[in-house]
Amino acid sequence: STNLSLLENRGGSKMGATSWCMAPVFAAGNVLISDVFDNLMAQSFYNPHLMTIIQLLIFGGSADPEKMADLQVDANLKDSAMFPLSCTLKMASLSYGECFSILASNGIVPICVRRGVQSKSKATTNSKSNHAYIVTNPSKDFRLREVDTLFCFAS
Repeated sequence: STNLSLLENRGGSKMGATSWCMAPVFAAGNVLISDVFDNLMAQSFYNPHLMTIIQLLIFGGSADPEKMADLQVDANLKDSAMFPLSCTLKMASLSYGECFSILASNGIVPICVRRGVQSKSKATTNSKSNHAYIVTNPSKDFRLREVDTLFCFAS
């Protein structure tokens, strides 16, 4: 018996061995599976810059300026920062593709959307999640909402 068996669907049935990544609590970041770490460690063996890139994504900067300078030279990277951009009312009327085009033309590249939780008064009938979650590389037709936050890179 593994810890994966502790994840349950809304109906109370146990999650299968391959469906853990679809569990709302995992998608919302409330649960982290040890296999994710195993995979990350194996990948970092083949890509030595992976841990530095992840450190930049999580902390937005490097604690070791020399290591960062080496990475920039090796990978031909330019300075950039990752930042959250809350959706405005105008952005919420756009699709992700439309918003991406506007931001990219200004040197800002969105990479994911954090779908926030709508208040009960604004929730639609098809909005059943009470967890915030991340959608990486959404489709161009993905509709933005006021509760969304875009995570973007810009130099």
